[in-house]
Amino acid sequence: MKTMRHNRTTFRLAALLLAAFTICAAAAQAAAPTRIAPILQPFVDSHTLAGAVTLVASKDKVLNLEAVGWMDIGAKKRMRTDCLF
Repeated sequence: MKTMRHNRTTFRLAALLLAAFTICAAAAQAAAPTRIAPILQPFVDSHTLAGAVTLVASKDKVLNLEAVGWMDIGAKKRMRTDCLF
């Protein structure tokens, strides 16, 4: 009897964890992506980083593509998302 109750409790816990994981995964896909450029901007401001291009993608689509900082500091050219380096 005790083993049967333990098995039922384990099954319920596993079902609950699976449901929670499914809900969290769906919410993460639906949520707006976090912007990365504002996080990198202080490094550009302190001259630790000249510039950067960031790309976040899932297997299906690009979630976020941003540029921050300078492509050419001396010429004051801003970084663009299509820069090659």
